[in-house]
Amino acid sequence: MMCGAQGFVQIAEWICAQPRSKLRLLGNYRDSFPDESTVRKALGKVEMRAFHSQLYDWLSGSSNSKAIAVDGKTLKASRDKNGRQIHVLSAITHGDAQPLGDRQVDHKISEIDEIRPLLDSIDIRGKIVTVDALHSTKDFAAWLKGKEADYVFPMKGNRKKLIDRLDMLNIKENSYSKASTQDRGHGREDKRTLYLMKELPFWLNFPTAEQAFIIERESIIKKSGKVRHDHVYGLTSLKDADARMLLQLNRGHWTIENKMFYVRDVTFNEDRSGVRSGSLPHLMITLRNVIMGIFRKKGRFQIANTIRWDRRLIGVS
Repeated sequence: MMCGAQGFVQIAEWICAQPRSKLRLLGNYRDSFPDESTVRKALGKVEMRAFHSQLYDWLSGSSNSKAIAVDGKTLKASRDKNGRQIHVLSAITHGDAQPLGDRQVDHKISEIDEIRPLLDSIDIRGKIVTVDALHSTKDFAAWLKGKEADYVFPMKGNRKKLIDRLDMLNIKENSYSKASTQDRGHGREDKRTLYLMKELPFWLNFPTAEQAFIIERESIIKKSGKVRHDHVYGLTSLKDADARMLLQLNRGHWTIENKMFYVRDVTFNEDRSGVRSGSLPHLMITLRNVIMGIFRKKGRFQIANTIRWDRRLIGVS
């Protein structure tokens, strides 16, 4: 897979293209080559929990990042035994984008039920966890604090009563810290400004929160000149963070979209993978994540370029 193989047929073809001396280094002492069905059957027997533990534990020591982003992705081409698409929750560090773990979400439950077991498999003590609005709940916040971790939570439409209370705070007028950023890309120019407020009242009814913020965004569409305004509220357990740090953490959460999900889709062609059933799609996700982690651990951050280089260097030599 480091050389660009995206499924078991391509993996078997890669094996058959290697000299026997190289295969002996990889543990194959037989005269015959394992074919596609052998590779598939062998990987289908892998015990996933131990597989995750060994691979991610090995990777986790290579990151100095204090922030962890967690989000889920559905594999469009996959199907479980009931014909449903497989959904996997993943965790990655901000900044250096080191994968830390993943967990398949059972169709009978939701991400909310699986995020705690996922984070239980990671050392989050002293870390800052960022999530999407689905997980921005009092119970999860209390659980994180019990694990000696902090959080930055966005609040959206699924927390209407809380948003109404945050609106009553007049955060922008009562802020003590403010920070802005400007970004250009995708045919538009975005300006984001975060206003931060501390000393939250008891009636906010979010006991672990130390500060509240609002992020205002102004987007200008370059082609039409049209201007769009929107905003999002948020809460954090961080006592000493200023507006600049929180704006950085809010933007850093997108690491999981840009440096994990996007790479898996575009470089590894995940959504069109022919590996579709049983535990194998989840196993392939783990392998893709770990391969990204290995490359970045070695300072090779252009994943597609690295795969092309590996294909030339060790593909058939």
